[in-house]
Amino acid sequence: MKTALKSTRALHALAVLLAGGIALAFPAIFFSLEYRFHQASIQVETRFSAVMVLEVINANPEYWQFEVPQLQNLLKDEFDEGLPEARRILDAAGHVIAQGGEALAAPVMHQDEPLLDSGRVVGRFEIQRSLRPLLYQTALVAVLGQLLGALVLLLLWIYPLKTLKKALRTLASEKKRAELILNSIGDAVITIDAQGLVLSANPAAERIFGYAQGQLIGQNIKLLMATAQEAQHDAHLERYHRTGQAHILGMEREVTARRRDGSTFPMEIHIAEFELEGRRQFLGSMRDITERKQARDEVARLNASLEERVQQRTVQLEAANRELEAFSYSVSHDLRTPLSSIAGFSGLLSRHMKGDAAGERARHYLARIGAGVVQMSELIDSLLKLAQLMRTPLQWSSVDLSAMAQDVLEGLHKGDPARVVRLAVQPGLLAQGDARLLRQMLEHLLGNAWKFSGQQAQAQIDFRHENGPDGEPVYVVQDNGTGFDMAYSDKLFGAFQRLHGVAEFSGRGVGLATVHRIITRHGGRIWAQSLPGQGATFRFTLGPAQA
Repeated sequence: MKTALKSTRALHALAVLLAGGIALAFPAIFFSLEYRFHQASIQVETRFSAVMVLEVINANPEYWQFEVPQLQNLLKDEFDEGLPEARRILDAAGHVIAQGGEALAAPVMHQDEPLLDSGRVVGRFEIQRSLRPLLYQTALVAVLGQLLGALVLLLLWIYPLKTLKKALRTLASEKKRAELILNSIGDAVITIDAQGLVLSANPAAERIFGYAQGQLIGQNIKLLMATAQEAQHDAHLERYHRTGQAHILGMEREVTARRRDGSTFPMEIHIAEFELEGRRQFLGSMRDITERKQARDEVARLNASLEERVQQRTVQLEAANRELEAFSYSVSHDLRTPLSSIAGFSGLLSRHMKGDAAGERARHYLARIGAGVVQMSELIDSLLKLAQLMRTPLQWSSVDLSAMAQDVLEGLHKGDPARVVRLAVQPGLLAQGDARLLRQMLEHLLGNAWKFSGQQAQAQIDFRHENGPDGEPVYVVQDNGTGFDMAYSDKLFGAFQRLHGVAEFSGRGVGLATVHRIITRHGGRIWAQSLPGQGATFRFTLGPAQA
């Protein structure tokens, strides 16, 4: 407001100076320019007229006697006497011997030129011009300048008033808007002076603290503080008055506040400093955080309870792991021992019955028993390896999947070099993971592709890379082999689940289960697409790289 008034007054003063300058400058500039024009004009005209007079006198030698009647007639014939000027011929002594036009009253402008006869000055020709017409014109220009100055003064006087009125209306509108916002917010907003006395409070402050606005204004802000906070407030205020530094400005702090009924509650406060009408003031925005603190305490309690449950669960998992290890030991020793006994006694019995014709059927049964023992031993080995996958820690490193897949396929081809297979491995496929487990995973996937495409005259196995919908790298193993029915895809990654008969394709049914566990441990996923007789496509991801 004060700034707007100062600006208006300054503009008014500028308007007065500008209007006065216009009123004075216009006639002064006009007179100066016109006077110079008349001066130049009369100078040229005097010089030209003096030349003409000399030509006439030289053409009429009798004029050199400077006879007044003849010279008077000469001026009358050559020059218009109706002009506001006079022309005179003076002799060498300066006496007027002839004059054209009436004598002019001051102010006048005059110019003279010498009359020469063989280089000797015999007289002078003079022109006098009245300045009264110029003064009349200058007076008219002065009137116009005053009118223009008055117009400028009027415009510059009225415009600031309109601007000031508009600014006042805008200021009133903004003040009303600020009051509406201040009265509608849920936080308490209180302003205090440098001594800590309350200057204003919004309705939220009345609701939170229980005091009416009139009861707060003029009171010390310590009225709203818990007793334990008062000493700290005094220390802050004393340091501010002593050093001018307020360390708590612009910071959100949690303090304990006090209501009118004496009850205390946790409050979050933010203090800002400003200056109004030359007085330093502080604005505090305060929020009752009782519910937030209760929720925070509840979250802390739940976290503590969760940590306790996690510890309990960890103990249970450790116990389960120990039991699993005990079970693995039992499988590897207690179960293998009977199998070894069965295999040994079956061999002894087979040798004992050798050569006995009646024992051919018995030897056949013993052979079947031996094959079952071998199969049972292989299943036990597969079960142990599958269990160990979840306990072995991952050794993260950069792995070249392309080179690894190429090596696996070359090994498969060496084992069956007579097969015709087109192998396509996309180069440069790098990933982060456990190299040993990732190789085991590729051996199962590519081994299955090799096995299930064995009945094709021209087998084809591809390993490549695709981009998922979100840009995630997806790795693909594809073959043109036997394929499978998607109706049984839910059994695909289960342990000891087979979609083909043992007589058709060999295997123990744990390969894809192993693949699934390896990929899951790397944070990825695997899925398959296939049709009977049209090959199978396995896609998998490996999740984000570990730091």
